[in-house]
Amino acid sequence: MAAETPVGARNRALAAVHDLVAAGRDETPRTVAAIKALNDRNEGVCASNVLIGATAPTATDTVLIGASDVYEFVAAAGSVAADTNIAVLRAGVAATDSAALIAAINGADADNKHPTIFLADGVTPALANGTENVVADLINTTSVRIRSADGPGGVPIAPAAAADVDLACTETMTPAGNIWDHANLNLSPFRVAGSFMAMAEIKILAAMITSGHVRIDFPFVVEGFMNGMGFTTATGANVVTSGAGADLITIDNGGINIALGGGAAPDIVVSSTVTLVAWGSVEAT
Repeated sequence: MAAETPVGARNRALAAVHDLVAAGRDETPRTVAAIKALNDRNEGVCASNVLIGATAPTATDTVLIGASDVYEFVAAAGSVAADTNIAVLRAGVAATDSAALIAAINGADADNKHPTIFLADGVTPALANGTENVVADLINTTSVRIRSADGPGGVPIAPAAAADVDLACTETMTPAGNIWDHANLNLSPFRVAGSFMAMAEIKILAAMITSGHVRIDFPFVVEGFMNGMGFTTATGANVVTSGAGADLITIDNGGINIALGGGAAPDIVVSSTVTLVAWGSVEAT
């Protein structure tokens, strides 16, 4: 049987609310809390990082995720350099070695005992599974992507707090090009679960040009915004704003302020449509 999707689970929870109300039972708050938890799992943005794996690693090369998950590439029947290291079987083929690293990060071994790699004693099976709350997969044929998850190898989720993705990502790889995109998982763009995001589309009127600015306010405190989509002129042409000059767009008192210099196109003019995406984590009061 296929696993239930988050959307399916949410719909089932909504149906349960309907049934409880119809039966006159006072269990709705508990079910609503479950729906909120499902929504939180689907809000925000996952933290992610990519380890470029264009070239096969060398034996004894290591990859570190977090404070203690050290993955070591070892040839078959070999031993890890430190007993706390997590063994990754090295085949000498970039895609195969990346797949082996992914399996280790995702905790794929049922017993956490590597079948062909051992501790320093040459007898005891080495560790096989990572412990950090990330899930790994293969992208671009040979590169390893990790995303914040609800457990090792779990479901990708937005972190509950920034501290949850404070995971150092380093490596001692012999191939010079095998490097992480970021030195820490928390350096990737992400939003914690339960955060807010909204898009606003404003058509510029003559009165706005006269006043020299227009404000956009949201039901949350704006912490960041994107105006890379720019604005559409009255004639339909799309213009990407530079974020500088007379038409400067800034965060102001919890909202967004667009300074309108009144210049001629391609500046923002009457009948231009400005589109912004804003986000934040605190409700407006």
